[in-house]
Amino acid sequence: MSDKKLQMNTPLQPSTCNNLNLGKCPAKQTPTSPPFDLSQTGNHLNIGKTFPNVVQNGPHHVDAQAYGKIPLTQQTPPGVGGGLQYRHDFGHSASVNVDHVKDWGTTVQAQANARLFQSRDRTANLDLGAGARQHFGPRPSPMQGQVMLGFTKKF
Repeated sequence: MSDKKLQMNTPLQPSTCNNLNLGKCPAKQTPTSPPFDLSQTGNHLNIGKTFPNVVQNGPHHVDAQAYGKIPLTQQTPPGVGGGLQYRHDFGHSASVNVDHVKDWGTTVQAQANARLFQSRDRTANLDLGAGARQHFGPRPSPMQGQVMLGFTKKF
């Protein structure tokens, strides 16, 4: 057991750091984010981690994500998942995600977005996007796809 006493600043004790001696004040610590991401989808609690800028080269960025799926009911099996996301500073992006649940199968998703036009003042964009999704497993599904053309104008 340690003999050190914990000292705390209370309103009754003056602090050694105030507005008059800013040069002597230690830098404030920025609160750190939790070491994991937490979300819920359906009957699963997802606990994972996003790793931003795993690869960064000029305007190109690649992020990675991995997670485990904890069942919230006894009838729901556990699972795992992960993915990669690419983005370019101009607005192009692509992603691939895989989600696997024990006894239920694996779902694979891919999406891409291309910025076709951006105004000089960056208030107008024309984007073309596409995506596909397919489930493999005991109850497989046919591939589902979508294509999107979008125009955005900021006023």
